[in-house]
Amino acid sequence: MKYVRTAGFLIDLRRLPAEQRKLFVMAVHALLRPALDAGAHTGATPWPRALRIHRIGAKYSMTWSLASPDGRALFRLAEVNRETVVVWLRVGNHSIYDS
Repeated sequence: MKYVRTAGFLIDLRRLPAEQRKLFVMAVHALLRPALDAGAHTGATPWPRALRIHRIGAKYSMTWSLASPDGRALFRLAEVNRETVVVWLRVGNHSIYDS
């Protein structure tokens, strides 16, 4: 899986507490990557329930933790050379939806 990180995402990632950053990375590699490989974004297979993926227009919201502080990320999908690319937009808690 290829990905692109926006400037806002990189700022958010630096602010993320180490434990939340670790949980985010684990969720991406253990749950999101296999789901995308299996075609969850096309409807070929359901998204993992543990990630709580919701579509918001052209963006996707991913929740990997509801415990305080909650863990959420916004991303969109692009296709480059017939390969799905994740464009990370924001990461943090529920406040990422405010901007």
